[in-house]
Amino acid sequence: MKETLYAHPKPLTNHISQLVVMVGVAFLVISTPFQILLGFSGGTLFFLAAFFSLLLTLPLLMSTVIAPAIKVDDDGLTVMPVIWKSHTVTWVEISAVKPYPLLPPADAEVTRKIAVGRVKYAPANGIMLVIPKLSWMYRIGGFFAGEHRQPIIAITNRAHSHYTDLVYVILDKTDPQIHDDELKAKK
Repeated sequence: MKETLYAHPKPLTNHISQLVVMVGVAFLVISTPFQILLGFSGGTLFFLAAFFSLLLTLPLLMSTVIAPAIKVDDDGLTVMPVIWKSHTVTWVEISAVKPYPLLPPADAEVTRKIAVGRVKYAPANGIMLVIPKLSWMYRIGGFFAGEHRQPIIAITNRAHSHYTDLVYVILDKTDPQIHDDELKAKK
């Protein structure tokens, strides 16, 4: 199999949004000590604000790693986020392939249908790969996706060009025993 890259369909938009997210994370982390200082000076609600500021960094950090570009070859895949370092994963290191639950349902995307147009609109679709070897930031996505502390990445039709081809390659190269029953029914 030839090495194939499955990147974001709009790479410039993706890079800019990743940088904006990191600016937001930096702002929240830098503002937290000041909120704590204001809490000590008599504004007890600032302690709560500091806590929530730190909690808000979690979904922001998740968005930097949840649907990275992926390079696929015979041995496995390489996860290539915009900001963080790449990780090479062999096919046997993937412990589960499941539907990705954090995508919006089609009936909740009225504004997107209007913006894109009914003809061009495609409902969000995706799978997630549970990969225990990935670093702690990928565990944030696992937590929000209901996988507890398991690291995950998402493969979606909105974040990956040639989405269908990528899903078929993943389902073909991974052990069918780790595929979710819902995915087996769609085959």
